Amino acid sequence: MKFKHIAIYFISVVFLCLCVFMCFIKGNKNKKNVTLKITIGFDANYPPIGFLDENGKAAGFDIELANEVFKTLNLNEQIVFQPIDWDAKDLELNSGKIDCVWNGLTKTREREENMLLTKAYMKNRQIAVVNKNSAINNLNDLNGKKICLQKGSSAKESVKKNHISSLVKEIVEVENMLNCLAEVETKRCDCAVLDEFLFKYYSKNRKNDGIINKFKVLDEEIDLDCFVVAVKKENYNLKNKIEEGLSSVYWSGKAEEISKKWFDQNLFFWES
Repeated sequence: MKFKHIAIYFISVVFLCLCVFMCFIKGNKNKKNVTLKITIGFDANYPPIGFLDENGKAAGFDIELANEVFKTLNLNEQIVFQPIDWDAKDLELNSGKIDCVWNGLTKTREREENMLLTKAYMKNRQIAVVNKNSAINNLNDLNGKKICLQKGSSAKESVKKNHISSLVKEIVEVENMLNCLAEVETKRCDCAVLDEFLFKYYSKNRKNDGIINKFKVLDEEIDLDCFVVAVKKENYNLKNKIEEGLSSVYWSGKAEEISKKWFDQNLFFWES
């Protein structure tokens, strides 16, 4: 009788273990079929980093780089590029509407406090652009002048660090960097502070209409900075995945290939 009870107990334990194992297998199987979505927030008016092409699709250096990073990782995520108000990027990220900000995001002290940032992958030079016929030839000539920059961009912090902050009469903030150039072209502002590669891209693509000949770049730069990807605070899992992917596309040479496609030179760098 005692042996019978032991046998029943043993069979029950085996049956229970088998049920748990089957549930585990089923759960993993279903998990593989689930496609996770990662929403990337970007500025749709920031060529050649990120913009909407003639078909309304996201395009640009960072768009292509992000796609390649997640492709390299062989993840099952669906990547969605979401145009955002650049001035509201912190709110979009922290509210969960987007999973990361990937679009020429400059590393700053304030952003380090509010977001989790990856290692830098690109260096940038912020320049001062004025009207070609302007009497402004150097940064000191901005004394008493009106300058413009993109709202929510790091340019404002860069200007504050530069000695021109004590010289300029007024700082005007507009929606995007292309609008900054329009302000200078129409002489509503005396100077635009923007990213050098954007101006070069603009120059390359506006040769035929002669607009680019209306500007000149001052020799002295406003600031030097670098680009990073931002994720929500404490989301180390996504941050680590992105850094792993960036490292991979760096060593494979794919990042250099993408950079040369958009800038005619390799601006990508990675600190391994």
